[in-house]
Amino acid sequence: MNRFLLADLQRCSSYPSVTVLLSTDRGPSLAPHDAARLDRLVDQAVRRLTAEVRDRDVLPLADRLRLLALEQAAVPAADGLALCVSDERAVAVRLGTPVRERVVVDSTFATRDLVADLARTAAFRIVTVSEQCSRMFLGDRNSLVEVHDETWPLRRPDESSDTLWARAVFDAAAAATTDLPLPTVVAGVERTLLRVGVEGAVPCVGVLHGNHDRASANDLHPLAWHMVERHLERDRARALERLDRARSGRRFAGGIDEVWSLALDGRVDLLLVEESYELSACRGPGETLLPAADRGGADVIDDIVDETIEAVLLRGGRTVVVPDRELDDHGRIAAVLRY
Repeated sequence: MNRFLLADLQRCSSYPSVTVLLSTDRGPSLAPHDAARLDRLVDQAVRRLTAEVRDRDVLPLADRLRLLALEQAAVPAADGLALCVSDERAVAVRLGTPVRERVVVDSTFATRDLVADLARTAAFRIVTVSEQCSRMFLGDRNSLVEVHDETWPLRRPDESSDTLWARAVFDAAAAATTDLPLPTVVAGVERTLLRVGVEGAVPCVGVLHGNHDRASANDLHPLAWHMVERHLERDRARALERLDRARSGRRFAGGIDEVWSLALDGRVDLLLVEESYELSACRGPGETLLPAADRGGADVIDDIVDETIEAVLLRGGRTVVVPDRELDDHGRIAAVLRY
């Protein structure tokens, strides 16, 4: 999962939007038993479309969904799979963790599992620096690849002074951070890192000391990921501490009913949600929430928690997914408010 695809999917809004989620066995292709389960879920989605969408022909959408599912048979499988299909998009997303098997038919895609996967995946950057070369790598918790483009790797011209070289590396690292802000691990000999000052150009979460001019992505990944994991743990801890401070400052909201309406108003700056929390609901008067009806339909939101996450992200807020039981006292979902 990457943040650009997530943002694109969260911008889509049309009814019906179908999301199919299932856990899969990791391998070079989709295992036969997973393919059979996917077929059953797709059939379930088509039956729901036929039963719930009365004002249009859903056959083209059903065909799109079936074709996307069929294409997964020859694609390497991860630990989870999400199919997102609407008139606007038809996208398959491989996830790094298992998910609860289900079909969601709504006016937006169910992206909560994708948000959680992005948080766990935590794309990060490595910048290596030496006297003659600077390299950049991009990765997640599973892999790391070196960037080769018009800037990277950055090589020192023969005539370049120490000052010019330091400025070139600093500017290139700063530009990469502006284009794509990511937690970054810097690597290099201490005296070189101090002179170049690259740590001041990037959101640095760790330092790998030593010369890494010839280090491979496979060598660097486990060393850097250990630092990124610690950063994520600290980020969750800071989010929980910030929530406690918000309660004292009366900028706190807890429980889905309150958080949902505030998210729609754009007042949520930071949202915290337990990993497995989900809830079906209907919109009531004035954006209140009512218990979900026994039958589905356009008036039922399959997962109001997912909708709340999307509302916060689309309005410039941030979401942190925390382990279950962390928010027991707050109804499993809580927010730090802007005002």
